[in-house]
Amino acid sequence: MALLGSANRDERHFGHDAAQLRVDRQDARHQVSFGAGPHHCLGAALARLEGRVVFERLLDRSPRPSLAGDVTWNGRIKLRAPRHSL
Repeated sequence: MALLGSANRDERHFGHDAAQLRVDRQDARHQVSFGAGPHHCLGAALARLEGRVVFERLLDRSPRPSLAGDVTWNGRIKLRAPRHSL
């Protein structure tokens, strides 16, 4: 059974730090966030564009962003996210 919460976290594929966000991974293009083949997400291009715009704006406002503290996760298996936002 495949679980959305485990996507892109397979240590056999991504290594011992699979749970860490690393945009510099050599195999980062092999992630499964947008699916593949006939099941590829129709909104993938828009989502990538939105992400690019968000990060450009964020870095314009704060060239060296950092966390305000430790992240507390919501504990969900699906749609994992931080529990609180500022």
